[in-house]
Amino acid sequence: MSRDAAFLERIKARITLSDVIGTSVRLKKAGREFMGLCPFHNEKTPSFTVNDGKGFYHCFGCGAHGSVIDFLMHKKGLSFGEALEAAAETAGLGAEFQAQRKSREKALPPAFQSYYDIMHAAQVFFQNQLNQPHALGARQYLEKRGLSIAVQQKFGIGLAPPPINALQQHLSEQNFSQHNMEACGLLSKTDHGGYRDKFRGRITFPIFDRRGRVIAFGGRAQGDQKPKYLNSPETPLFQKRENLYNIQNLTHAKPGAMPLLVVEGYMDAIQLDTYGFDRTVAPLGTAMTEAQFELCWRYDTTVHLLFDGDTAGQQAALKTVLRVLPMVGGKKRIHIVRLPDGQDPDSFVRAEGKEGMHALIQKGQPLIEFLWDSLYVVENPQTPEEKAHHWQTLKKTIQDIADGDVRQNYLSLLKQRYDADRYPKNTFSLPRPRARRADVGRFKQQQYAILIYLGIEYPAIIQAHIELFSDIIFPDALAPIHEALLRFLSENKNVEKASLHAYIHACQLGDAIPVFNDAELHLLMPSLLDKECDEGVLAQKVQRHIESLIQSQAGQEKKGMKDFLKSNMTADGWEKYKKQKELLHPDKLDDA
Repeated sequence: MSRDAAFLERIKARITLSDVIGTSVRLKKAGREFMGLCPFHNEKTPSFTVNDGKGFYHCFGCGAHGSVIDFLMHKKGLSFGEALEAAAETAGLGAEFQAQRKSREKALPPAFQSYYDIMHAAQVFFQNQLNQPHALGARQYLEKRGLSIAVQQKFGIGLAPPPINALQQHLSEQNFSQHNMEACGLLSKTDHGGYRDKFRGRITFPIFDRRGRVIAFGGRAQGDQKPKYLNSPETPLFQKRENLYNIQNLTHAKPGAMPLLVVEGYMDAIQLDTYGFDRTVAPLGTAMTEAQFELCWRYDTTVHLLFDGDTAGQQAALKTVLRVLPMVGGKKRIHIVRLPDGQDPDSFVRAEGKEGMHALIQKGQPLIEFLWDSLYVVENPQTPEEKAHHWQTLKKTIQDIADGDVRQNYLSLLKQRYDADRYPKNTFSLPRPRARRADVGRFKQQQYAILIYLGIEYPAIIQAHIELFSDIIFPDALAPIHEALLRFLSENKNVEKASLHAYIHACQLGDAIPVFNDAELHLLMPSLLDKECDEGVLAQKVQRHIESLIQSQAGQEKKGMKDFLKSNMTADGWEKYKKQKELLHPDKLDDA
């Protein structure tokens, strides 16, 4: 066993797992174990168990399982090293852990060791410069932006003075080499082979790692200096696509107390933190990357992305979402929060306050809503061809989701919306004349209802007899669902029952689907209960049932006409008779 593995086993041996988990979960003794509500998914009945003897927890609801280190990593959002450090402190082995860490750090190359020291020294220098007389303009700017001295100190905001080598000279006096300063991204080479300070005349925002060590800087220009924002280049300490601004405060924030927010800029993150949103981070000069999302999901299952409400903001939101879509899953969720036009998170929270920002976040869109709006609704498709095209685009996009269950749920829910858009509730009536619907008894009503039932459960059979099915005049109570069935079966080939069900429910006709018990089915169509009855035989019986109803209706129509003629055989009556005949049998008018 390695030294690290042996140390981990010593930590586990000294820790009572239920004591650690009990600080976050309310546990009750249940035999040899403890039980409580799972902290990793929502549940009302406890299914989360903790076994001190075996040193693991397990949830029978979501499958979460692990040791004390796993719990600290997944519940607290810690890295393995951070979880190990926290567990060592709890076990009374904190001093030994720190000694081992220092031993490992001594094994690093000397140059690498000094990088952190250089960055720390630069940070102290920049912060001290902000208090000098020449920094009055920078202090006034920060005050205008609403950043108090306490906030400036919390985030380490400073000022890089204008001279070309002020920082270089200061660090050289502390025996740091120009080579290492350049490796840390603090110096740039001149055309003459010398060095100059990279950040000059800029307000500096230090970028920390999760342990609170300075690894880079962001600089904001004063006046007309270009570019307006300047970030450190990538260095041995800093990879901009794998780090986040304000990650050090997120690490120490109380999990779940505030939503995890992602904003665009440093000032947005600082301002929201100032108003109590202490779980706010920002990317470092690029769009959010897969690695940055993974980092966020270690601290929360839901990431709220704040974007401007204008067209550019929504395009940026869509680009970000499409990039990370394959990663979305049950515990990796995204909500999109749209800001009003012309406002960013900084200006909005200062104008509307904490309550206003909370309300805006509550209105955020789940990812499925955002995709529907961005890839379908915003295109405003009108013709069947346009609707089909944009639906195919949306469907192809959803296929990028790697989680099969999530992908299928998305497709199912979005298909319901698409079907409802294709077939609005008020467009079901077919352009064909209808005779008066006669009142029918309960048994007769069930004979009609069984056809609707068959249309829902065996759409292929009804589709094969669609012309006969369309000739039946259904009672008023079943007419809307009959017409919905006709339209769907007429316009779709190779119908899947699930799609038909979704369409009927999207049309708000789900309550009209007939339901039968076995006794009723035995009376109306016993072959439906015969498990050995093949589809071909069933199709023949369905056809005969349809033909029987059509003949019955024809007989009723004929009797109604005879009764009418007996009492209305006048010139005027003859015209009424022809009109009724035309209504019922327009192709046989000449036979009258």
